[in-house]
Amino acid sequence: MSASKWKPYPEYRVIPHAGINKIPNHWNSKRMRNVFRERGEVSEDGTEELLSVSKYTGVKVRSTTTDREARAASLVGYKKCEPNDIVSNIMLAWDSALGVAFDSGIVSSAYEVYVPQQEIDPHFLDLLLRTPEYRVAFTIVSKGIVPSRWRMYTESFNDIQMILPPLNEQKQIGSFVHRINENILRNIETLETQISVLEEKRSVLITQAVTKGLNSDVKMKDSGNKWIGKIPAHWNISRLKYHANIKGRIGFRGYTVSDLVEPDEGALTLGATHISSSGEIDLSSPVYISWEKYFESPEIMVSEGDILIVQRGSCGKIGYVSNDLGPATINPSLAILKNTTFDSGFMNYLLNSDGIEKLLDSIQGTTAVPMISQEQIGEIPICIPPSDEIESILDFLNSKTLQLKETESMLKQEINQLNEYRIALISAAVTGKIDVRNRTTPAETSSTDSHPQTARVSGTDRLNQLRKPPKQVYQKGTLLDELDLTRSVAIVGSRGVSDEGLAAARALGKSTAEAGHIVVSGLANGIDTAAFEGALEGGGMCVIVLPSGVDIITPRGNKDLAQRILDAGGTIVSEQPNGTNARKFMFIERNRMIAALSDTVVLGEARENGGAWHTVKAAWALKKSTLKLHNDGSTTPLVNPQRELM
Repeated sequence: MSASKWKPYPEYRVIPHAGINKIPNHWNSKRMRNVFRERGEVSEDGTEELLSVSKYTGVKVRSTTTDREARAASLVGYKKCEPNDIVSNIMLAWDSALGVAFDSGIVSSAYEVYVPQQEIDPHFLDLLLRTPEYRVAFTIVSKGIVPSRWRMYTESFNDIQMILPPLNEQKQIGSFVHRINENILRNIETLETQISVLEEKRSVLITQAVTKGLNSDVKMKDSGNKWIGKIPAHWNISRLKYHANIKGRIGFRGYTVSDLVEPDEGALTLGATHISSSGEIDLSSPVYISWEKYFESPEIMVSEGDILIVQRGSCGKIGYVSNDLGPATINPSLAILKNTTFDSGFMNYLLNSDGIEKLLDSIQGTTAVPMISQEQIGEIPICIPPSDEIESILDFLNSKTLQLKETESMLKQEINQLNEYRIALISAAVTGKIDVRNRTTPAETSSTDSHPQTARVSGTDRLNQLRKPPKQVYQKGTLLDELDLTRSVAIVGSRGVSDEGLAAARALGKSTAEAGHIVVSGLANGIDTAAFEGALEGGGMCVIVLPSGVDIITPRGNKDLAQRILDAGGTIVSEQPNGTNARKFMFIERNRMIAALSDTVVLGEARENGGAWHTVKAAWALKKSTLKLHNDGSTTPLVNPQRELM
């Protein structure tokens, strides 16, 4: 965080808080016992709305969450809570499983409910209690030997210091955080969309290779299975059970919570949650089972090259054990494929093909918890090429998917960095490390609205972000402020580019328009015009930013395209008066307007240090999301090498 960007308060004072050393001089500090009281009312009939508490989402109405754990048969005796109350999970408060309720309802008797005894902005309070600083405080006062047995009871909660800015300042901080969240989460959503595109591309690539091969000229035949379709005439069709040993945890060898142990007391046990969306084994939250239970079932001990299939819940999810995990087994939600008759890497690709995924979806049971039996898994049809083709396809897919994986990894790293920055910035604001009083908008978020709607973004709002906004904006067509520029995308690049570069820009322009977003660009030949042509094809609206007056189309050869954009409801804008011909310096000034009018700037094929880079650099200055469009249609983050990250 740059010192010049985020200023501290003028004066601070020290307070006795485990996670916060000091607070602004004019802020108050009291023990929780002097700010809150414990609510004692319980439900008499259990008919009130049931609320749940999560470290990820705070306190929510349970029916609106993805929480599907079994609930008690009767909710009589559950604790009542009202809006603005604090709800704390006694067992997991140290892990941020607490927050402010924004709805009336009831919660488990394993929770504590606290009522504010003075007016506190609920959004500020919710943010404060879930900061890393308060997590430290909750952890220190929790009682127990190991984390799984830590508990934070009322007497411990009461001893923690509560920091209290003036009420109007609490509201200002809440407003600031809302804007920060909105901006950063919008950028994260853009990156997540790019990851989804990469995952779709990976699926198409795998399906084509493992069902059609690498030779497009080969003679094809009907596989006899609708999920697979046509395959090369010299390939064979078989069943999975003939090419792998399929095992699962036998019922009487199941285990309970009492069989789970600490890391140094047993072996890893894998479940559906340990398989990532890309099929990798994710051990960020490992679970361990006793050695006795591990050695009880040698047939399901996990080895390198094994394939895991989810049988219960998120059925059909495939995981591949690409390296040695050490002693490991599986829980009852998984089946394991061992000793495949051909390379297990190829088998993994087969099971990840689109047809097999759809087949697995179709054979799930209709019970409350979807299930696939080992017998059903064994009957899965698979197509088998000759061994030399298996090797070639495997090499091809390993190479191609590695490229996609590296790009996806970059996008995920960017998301992680944005999330880390967001959390740190929010924490700094609500604990008083930075002064945001003059950085909030006059309008405050309603205390009863926990989900404010995304504001409509106008052209004037965007242009006013510039250090030197245009003194006057000349327009032709739909007025700029009549367009909603939320999530608008600028697509820019060079003039003399390859056919592949033009095709990628056109495809992106079309998909952007089809998603309902506005495409912004100049009108230069090359990437600009290709993006606009794609946007028109996708039925979208466009904003042309000219270096000349709006009455002098630059270049003149694109008058027809400009008119079609106007006819489709788009607009032409410029900061130059009518009758002004374009001069060299005006292109650079035009490019900063393109950056300002967009949410995301995408750089297509471009010369190194060409004019399009001025748009990218302007976007960096405005803290906009920037992406590089590759000629294969994929995009990767375009990171400012001089960007300051916390």
